Amino acid sequence: MYDGNWDQDLDEISHNTVYKAFDKRFNDGKDWEETEYYRKLRAKIVDGKSTRAGHSQSELQQYFGDLETLYENIVDNGYQTQSELEETAPKRTRVKNMDAPIPSMNEIGVCIGRDGTLIHRYRGAHRLAVAKTAGIDAVPVQVLSRHKQWQCIRDTFRDARTLDDVDQEYRSHYGHPDLEDVAPETD
Repeated sequence: MYDGNWDQDLDEISHNTVYKAFDKRFNDGKDWEETEYYRKLRAKIVDGKSTRAGHSQSELQQYFGDLETLYENIVDNGYQTQSELEETAPKRTRVKNMDAPIPSMNEIGVCIGRDGTLIHRYRGAHRLAVAKTAGIDAVPVQVLSRHKQWQCIRDTFRDARTLDDVDQEYRSHYGHPDLEDVAPETD
């Protein structure tokens, strides 16, 4: 739980380099090489720097081939949780998702702002880009932190016996995905 203004004046996902690359590739039909994301990774490799895509042109090509496969797999088979992927392909799941040591802790990471806004902060940028690009409305996420003001709203719902016990100003949040486990049942 964090106070402060970290949840204000944030860029939309549509400004994210990874998202823009997926959008150009799969919605506009562009080649990966025509994306800023590809050009940035290639420039780092040319400068001798290691990247998530490796450190050679062949590894870069393999990386973007893997992103192509990721997109096709999610579109064809639906979005699967990291636990589901680990059940069917444990070694591959652990190798491909390096953001967390335990795959079940490697869902798309979000923080929740003061008004309940879900903010992607860490983990799963590629999976989130695929979901958004492919028009998938909901994906599993892992809440990494909440704004102090949102936590107060959450606590209010948790402590209420009925929805009538929730302050009027907070009732509009009923149905928010981060309140599902704490909100009182309605009749």
